[in-house]
Amino acid sequence: FTRCKPGTFNPRSGSFSIDACQPCPSGTTSSQPEAKECNECEPGTYARQSNGECVPCPHPFSSGARSTECDICISANRSKRERGFYLDSTKTSADCKPCPPLADCSAFNTSLETLFVQPGHWRASPISDTLAKCRKLGGDNNLGTERCAGGDSTEANGNGLCNPGFKGPECQLCSADDHYLVDGHKCEKCDESAVAASRLIGLAFGILIACGLLATAFSMRSWRKQRLVGPPLRFADRAVDWCLAIGLMAKVKILLGFYQVCIVLSTTYSARLPEEYTEKFQDFSEAVSIDWTALFLPVQCVPFKHRLLTYSLSPVGLIALLLLIGVGMRVKRWLAAVERPRFRDVVRA
Repeated sequence: FTRCKPGTFNPRSGSFSIDACQPCPSGTTSSQPEAKECNECEPGTYARQSNGECVPCPHPFSSGARSTECDICISANRSKRERGFYLDSTKTSADCKPCPPLADCSAFNTSLETLFVQPGHWRASPISDTLAKCRKLGGDNNLGTERCAGGDSTEANGNGLCNPGFKGPECQLCSADDHYLVDGHKCEKCDESAVAASRLIGLAFGILIACGLLATAFSMRSWRKQRLVGPPLRFADRAVDWCLAIGLMAKVKILLGFYQVCIVLSTTYSARLPEEYTEKFQDFSEAVSIDWTALFLPVQCVPFKHRLLTYSLSPVGLIALLLLIGVGMRVKRWLAAVERPRFRDVVRA
């Protein structure tokens, strides 16, 4: 019997010619000189050339059986508490990257596109490795799971990760165009346009009346000696003096700018932050971020351009309202004065 070199085999029994030795197919090898067949390379090894050896894959790459290259990544091992890796082939050369937080890389041959998103979480597209926890949005802690089903969907907009009836970022939009999210887990039909308009008008008049009453009370010096309204007014005077003394306005502006940068670190800059930080900061952001327009103009009940116009003009309207109140107070003082100066001078003062 012909003794073949490692990496070759002799399939014809009784042949004694060296020409009977044939190279092993790709992904297989033979280490015995008398081999009549080649053995498949085990998972985690590969044989690119017929050199008689299955080479182990470099960490963290791996391979399947009978592989010619290491083209997959090591899966997660829950018993050893190893998160595993996923294959990122979006760049020129494929690379194994650590499994992102909130994801599951325990499946065989996990790639960026097939990354398993755990229930209660969402990502924008199959080529995004940034996962977000679906917020409760006014309900209890389990409502994010009721909207966000998770999974390994490859839909481009992330809607495949939502339960039926929901769509959009964090699955917080209703699939039906004339419905909006309520209590973080159910959809209700939008009100008529006239109802929404009446609410806005009522809100504007309510703010106008409240600001007028507060301005009137603050301008009445004699009221500071009253038993009921006097203590709050005196406390307001001391608070204003204290804020001016320490320069509180400038400090608040700096703190607000820092907060605005922090809330967009993961979404705008794709910065991966520790899970302990993101959970606490998301809870804080949800508590302080109040979108007042959503109380009267739900997102899916009003066209985007109308909602954007209302949201953008609201600060201008508030400033105009304050100016109107200031002018009204000056007119009141002008009418109450014994010797009335020119009205133009009063308004400019």
